[in-house]
Amino acid sequence: MGMKSISSIAISILLLLPAPVLADEDTLSFSNDRLEINVSDEVRENAKKAKALEDYEVIDRVRREVEGYLGGLPETARTEIEISGFRLRSGVSGFFGMSGSDTLDARVTIRDDGKQIGHFVVNADNGRSGKTQPPTRRVIRLVQEFGQIFGIQLQVSQGNMPMPFFPGNRMRH
Repeated sequence: MGMKSISSIAISILLLLPAPVLADEDTLSFSNDRLEINVSDEVRENAKKAKALEDYEVIDRVRREVEGYLGGLPETARTEIEISGFRLRSGVSGFFGMSGSDTLDARVTIRDDGKQIGHFVVNADNGRSGKTQPPTRRVIRLVQEFGQIFGIQLQVSQGNMPMPFFPGNRMRH
């Protein structure tokens, strides 16, 4: 085998390898024409919270959970979600139920043609339920709760229904 054959094989192998993931890819945000999700500076600067948001793919889970609700908005509307609070109990304290609830809080703003047409706060928590469940399962349940509250708050903000009362509807900031 000649030198040209070996280098051709080496180049072919390199082309088949997956591209490296860039370290500076921002996994704490998402943006497209209709939806933008960001993490507040306060949450982003807390290394433990930022790592948990990344490890459990919270931004992507929130995106998938809320996208279905956006169809009722005008086609030109853009929804901006800022994750303003996140808490995931540690495994030990979660198991013994010693440290309260897992929480996911966000400020949501809806704009159409640059004008704000809606604004609300989503405060989701999974209570003390699932304390023996693994963190991934608790995050899934927390994001599902977030999605349900988001859907109701979105309808209320657009005048489609009166404001209901439910435990996750606290107005904390």
